[in-house]
Amino acid sequence: MHRESIALVTKQSRPIPLLPIIFAYGIVALLTIAVAAVVTGMVISRPLAVIGSCAVASEFTARWRNEPTSCPGADLTQADLAGAFLWNANLSDANLQGANLSGADLYFANFQNSRLDHADLSKSNLYGATFRHARLRGTNLDDANMLGATFHEADLSNASLRRVNAPWLELVNATATNVVMKGSTLDRARVIRSHLPGANLENTTVTNTTIIRSNFSGATLRQATIINSTIYASDLSLSRLEGIQIHGSEARRNNFSGAALANSVLVFTQFTGSDFSGHQTYGASANLDNAIMRVSNFDDSNFAHASLTEVKAFATGFRRSDLRHANFRNAALEGAAFTGADLRNAQFSGANLTRAKLQRAMLHGTDFTSATLTGAILIGADVTNVTFDGADITDVVFRQQATSHTSTR
Repeated sequence: MHRESIALVTKQSRPIPLLPIIFAYGIVALLTIAVAAVVTGMVISRPLAVIGSCAVASEFTARWRNEPTSCPGADLTQADLAGAFLWNANLSDANLQGANLSGADLYFANFQNSRLDHADLSKSNLYGATFRHARLRGTNLDDANMLGATFHEADLSNASLRRVNAPWLELVNATATNVVMKGSTLDRARVIRSHLPGANLENTTVTNTTIIRSNFSGATLRQATIINSTIYASDLSLSRLEGIQIHGSEARRNNFSGAALANSVLVFTQFTGSDFSGHQTYGASANLDNAIMRVSNFDDSNFAHASLTEVKAFATGFRRSDLRHANFRNAALEGAAFTGADLRNAQFSGANLTRAKLQRAMLHGTDFTSATLTGAILIGADVTNVTFDGADITDVVFRQQATSHTSTR
């Protein structure tokens, strides 16, 4: 009886072999995962949508399988692609007129030669997108991310780009008549030989940007801020620039004829060779009333008939500039340089020209009534018919002082 009990205990205590069970469960699990992966891959790699002849790739296919949407020449008129994932999509030569692409992710998408008239791309991601030769007339691009987007030879006439973020944007040989870019930000952008007449860039911020030989005639840049940028040989005639701020920039040889620059801030900037005179067609002179122009350079510029009343132009250069009939009434011009300038019939009544430099200036008929010219230098200046009534001419230098030669034995 005792031996049977021992045998029974020994038999019941024998360990159960777990390895085969674990192995079996592992095989089942692997098979389950494999089947699920195949099924899932088949599902998520299917086209997100088929619009006409265009199969829009899913995010999985475009991002992870590197098979982006490719529909060159597709007819996507009025297509609803709102929020679509279109990374690296090829939509060149496509017809997207009136299409809805709002909120779409168009990272490095190719829209070359495409037609996007009146399409909605608001709040879309256009990082690095290409719009060479594309047509975007009346297109809505409000609040879009346009970092690095390129618009070479593109047509953006009447398009809306309000509040866009556009670092590294490129507009080269583009047309953007009456485009609206209010409240947008451009940093390190390039605007080369482009046409933006009538554009609205009110309250825009432009930094480190290059603008060359472009047309902004009749444009609005009220309250815009331009910092550390280059604007060269561009047309801003008849533009509305009231309250604009231009700091530390290069703005040489530009046409500001007839422009409205009242209350603007133009400091530490080179405006050499620019035109602020009356517009040839409409006759309106540039208006810089109450502008702050401190420590800027307007040498060799044209201010004929311009209005500069009450400007603050401390240590500013107007050397060799045409200032005929210019109005500097009550202006603050301490230390300003008018060397060799043409100031015939200019108006300086009530102005402060303390220590101003007017050597060899043409002052025929100039009015300095009640002006302050303390310590001003007028050596070689033509003062024929100049009016100094009530002016303070204390320590004014009219002639070169003779140099005395003293020898000591």
